[in-house]
Amino acid sequence: MLRSSQLPEMIQESATKIGLSFDAFVQNGSGWVLESIDYLRLFTAKYVPILGKSYIPTPTEIKGKQAIINVHNEDNRCFEYSIISSQYHAWIDEHQVHRPAQYTQWLGKYNFDGCSTPMELDQITKFEKNNGLSINVFTMLHNGKQVSPLRITNNEEARLEDMINLLLIEGTQTTHYTWIKNL
Repeated sequence: MLRSSQLPEMIQESATKIGLSFDAFVQNGSGWVLESIDYLRLFTAKYVPILGKSYIPTPTEIKGKQAIINVHNEDNRCFEYSIISSQYHAWIDEHQVHRPAQYTQWLGKYNFDGCSTPMELDQITKFEKNNGLSINVFTMLHNGKQVSPLRITNNEEARLEDMINLLLIEGTQTTHYTWIKNL
């Protein structure tokens, strides 16, 4: 649950599930009767969304592999640059892939309705639906030592070759989306 407005719905769903589970238990001949639920403990934590912002250099551990396209943007649009580079890579000068000017003709092409800039991780699903895309996000610490999946698309109909794989590089103060050209 990411928003407090979801709390009443979640509590109702939980109560329904408890009721159905108890009914199934009683139907199996337990003889028990549920009179009330007297106590409920709810654990919460403050959610700070991960978002990509502006340029962070490619970690040296993977720089020589030429596996990612890391656009040197100085604005909050690294997510958009990464999506554009994944879709229009064939039209970009391969010696200039890091320059934002290579991508300007496609800026604004994608529907960001309901999404913030910089892009929050939990808003990528909305972006996928707006644009008919399937996006996976992996993360890597800036030292390049740890890579792990951060978000896997829920689009079950997407073919593996059509999925966009992004790498979210974590710096000390910010994070930065890049396109994974070659896993």
